[in-house]
Amino acid sequence: MDTRCYRLQHGGEVHTLVWALSCSEKSTPWTLSPVSERNSENRYKKNEPNNSNLSRGIHVRPDPLRILSTIFPILLMLLLPSDPSGATHLKIISFNAGTGKNPVPNLDHVIEAIQATGVPADVLLAQEIPWSVKHDDLARKLGFKHFVSGLILNPRCTRAIFSRTKLIDPFVIETERSPQKRIFTSAPGALCATTVIRETHVLLCSVHLETMRNEMSADESIDDTGVIFRYVQHELFNQNIRSRSVGTIIEKMSEIAINRVIIAGDFNTFPFSKAIRKMGSVYNDAFSFSTAFFKGSYIDSPFCIKPRLDHIFHSPNMSARKSTVHDITSGDHVPISTIIRID
Repeated sequence: MDTRCYRLQHGGEVHTLVWALSCSEKSTPWTLSPVSERNSENRYKKNEPNNSNLSRGIHVRPDPLRILSTIFPILLMLLLPSDPSGATHLKIISFNAGTGKNPVPNLDHVIEAIQATGVPADVLLAQEIPWSVKHDDLARKLGFKHFVSGLILNPRCTRAIFSRTKLIDPFVIETERSPQKRIFTSAPGALCATTVIRETHVLLCSVHLETMRNEMSADESIDDTGVIFRYVQHELFNQNIRSRSVGTIIEKMSEIAINRVIIAGDFNTFPFSKAIRKMGSVYNDAFSFSTAFFKGSYIDSPFCIKPRLDHIFHSPNMSARKSTVHDITSGDHVPISTIIRID
């Protein structure tokens, strides 16, 4: 018996077509029929009334979007370098856990949002942790043995770093704040600490920069399209609080003798802005080759297109993969995550 298999895709499902040609005239006749790969034990199917016509499985109009969605990940795998066996990776989550509105998230809300990512994080870089949430409770509930609380270094720094490995030498970088202070926020800047993994020192920084809302005058609104368009232009082309703050962080990093750095958090500005371009001139953007590059992380935007204000950067001698913007949150930002190879 001559048996040949053909694979076809129809209606979003992969089918295996089996062609069994008998050499004996007395053999039971068989027909070419689609068999779901999930039920591949029924490879051969006897002739029955009303069997599916073969042409139904062959003459399928190609779907360009489906083809692109299939080809794009394959191209990424081919273009990006593969990780050697034994390489050391860090699973990173960055999360602005708070909100400027009521109700304020509690400990359970924050934990639920982090666990919903499905990422067994090695490091959590958190910003705007609600004042009611104790950092040691958060560490214990999430299973992190080590953490650094920004509140210890600065009473108005609501950032924290949680890690599976020991954290040493914590410090705070204070960045520029708007003199207008229209809304109350924690002190902008970065909380940093070093972790050591297999004798490799990695500097971790959780960033939260000043919001654009604090730069608006009393008669301007974040809901006004004209106002937003003007501020978007300002973010793209002019020096501003966030671009100057990035300059402050980069300058501080250059003074530290550690060549592996991960900087993540709420930059309060979007991809291609002057601040993000300045970060990209020194560090690599973990989302550069991600299909989530344009997916929004700030869900409280009044506009249909949500901006991604949260970013993860790393030193050029490291690489990132599986960068993701998640969907469940406790506040007005969703968590973002990536896996960074550090050696």
